[in-house]
Amino acid sequence: MQEKEKITRRKYLKYIGTIVGVAIVGSVGYYLFRSYGPGGARTKVPPEGTPEWKKWKREEIGRPDPDERQGTLHVYAWTGYDAPNVIGPFEKEYSPLKVDVAIMEDSAVTYNQFVGGQYKVYDVVSVDMDWVRAFAKANLIKPLDLDVWKPWTFDNYVDEFKNFRFSFVDTETWEFAKKWGEGTLYGFPMRIWYTGLGVNLEKIPIEEAMTYDICLQPDVRVGIAHRDFPNIWSLLLWARVDPWKEHTDDEIKKVRELAIQLAENAVAIYPSFAAMNMALASGEVDIIFGYDNLTGYALRRDGHYEIDTVVPKEGAVVGTETICLVNNPNLHPAADDIIRYYQSKEGAARLSFPAEGQPCPVPIKGVEEEWTEEQRKIIRMDFAREQMSRCTWFQGVPDMEKFSDIWREMKVRVGKKRKS
Repeated sequence: MQEKEKITRRKYLKYIGTIVGVAIVGSVGYYLFRSYGPGGARTKVPPEGTPEWKKWKREEIGRPDPDERQGTLHVYAWTGYDAPNVIGPFEKEYSPLKVDVAIMEDSAVTYNQFVGGQYKVYDVVSVDMDWVRAFAKANLIKPLDLDVWKPWTFDNYVDEFKNFRFSFVDTETWEFAKKWGEGTLYGFPMRIWYTGLGVNLEKIPIEEAMTYDICLQPDVRVGIAHRDFPNIWSLLLWARVDPWKEHTDDEIKKVRELAIQLAENAVAIYPSFAAMNMALASGEVDIIFGYDNLTGYALRRDGHYEIDTVVPKEGAVVGTETICLVNNPNLHPAADDIIRYYQSKEGAARLSFPAEGQPCPVPIKGVEEEWTEEQRKIIRMDFAREQMSRCTWFQGVPDMEKFSDIWREMKVRVGKKRKS
């Protein structure tokens, strides 16, 4: 048996030198990949923040560079972002890149997961617009350069979103900027939702549904949605109280009085989206209080065109999902590319009607032109715009806990004064 070769100092140093050399070549290779221009020509990356860098970065976002085709890009978002008709075209363009979309259940849950360290897993996240401030303050999402991103985003929005200030955060107060372009840019509006009354328009003329007061009429069969927060928003607006501030005892009393009247006249509080839609489609109820347009589109997609979401004159709440870059130290180089894709007319049109998930409006110009006649019947954008014009932008109720007892009492008092 041969004796094992002894490792001399000279051989050890030669071995270490080889390893270091490979590491240097690998690092240079990565840099060269990131320095490729159109057609694969190598370019020098300008210093970050300079006008030359902004121009280079704008162009880089719009093309699949060699390193962007590698590995797996991780997105954390709601159902729909993962649909094959949405992700497939991007994966084909960036092949062999794979996109893995994890489905979130709630922005608050996602925030806690990220604070616990899971932000290192993901490259892109889509959260309820109100949560952008918290994610930004906790340094969980990246600040973005408006000059770089404007041609890919705001320049292509419908008029209602051209000056969408809720993408910008004042990093001194951690409140939304007062005006578009002020503060720091952290993300872009994606899918649009709004609350209101789910109405069977064959039974209730839209003129009668233009006030929440219809929910107190004894001859109207009213249901209540299962989620506390949209109900509280609607009750506050019904009581002519600003939802997005601290509330006085008198204001809470006004909300409670309306809440109890509503509950006592209601048929039921429905425990899920499916239960609400079944009650509306079957004729069990004429109206659902605390409904939203996305839930309604699911019914309309199934042929129930008599159902739609109406915003009464007292108002309702409109909001968006905001798509952001995660502050991952190992961010995938194609992360900004997939945001650009979701924000494009083609990507947004697919996301508005995912093969799996609910139809949903998006703020990108030209998307409606991509829809079929059937899809335009499901989402009536002229109708939706009219409803949203009476809405207030979602910003979060700062003292929501004060209304917890009201919601619990509503569940106990539901149907107490109904005769049938």
